[in-house]
Amino acid sequence: MAQNNEIYEKVVGNFLLARLNVKGIFERSVIWISEFTREKGARGIIVNKPMNKQLGECTTTFAGTPLAKIPLFIGGPVEANRLTVLACIQNLLTGGNEIQMGLPPDKIRDLAHNPFARLMAFSGFASWLPEQLEAELAAGTWLISRVDFAAWSGVPAQNLREKLLEQSNKLEAQFMLRAPHNLEEN
Repeated sequence: MAQNNEIYEKVVGNFLLARLNVKGIFERSVIWISEFTREKGARGIIVNKPMNKQLGECTTTFAGTPLAKIPLFIGGPVEANRLTVLACIQNLLTGGNEIQMGLPPDKIRDLAHNPFARLMAFSGFASWLPEQLEAELAAGTWLISRVDFAAWSGVPAQNLREKLLEQSNKLEAQFMLRAPHNLEEN
């Protein structure tokens, strides 16, 4: 693992893939880490657990608006009644992609009409206290994976973890990919 002072840069903006020993809401999850500092801890959003609903189905506030068709995901166990909209935007100047979160409502409405933006809404988020995620990483709870926008947008959300594991050249990722869902069946 990277030295302690390097781990923050290595993790923030990337994915954490739950290893096989993780149970509960984080089992087989992919979490995009938006913040991670020694002082504040970490914050992220589970991105591979769709609720199979759209915003317009969940509240009349969004019905009949351009936001009605934004897919809804389980973002994490913290503040599950709070919605966060995430935008993955293709930058036509650089050819790259960027993730934006915490956007004001007018910006979200503008992006709903942008063919180069993908909007997703998340119920809740994941959060770690200072030193908590560092300890989990040291214990081997998570596999760090760079964000792959092509994979993220190219497969159904519930298949993202498997796609990222397939693309990894790490032996442990290949093991995780082929392990049975219930390890006792092995």
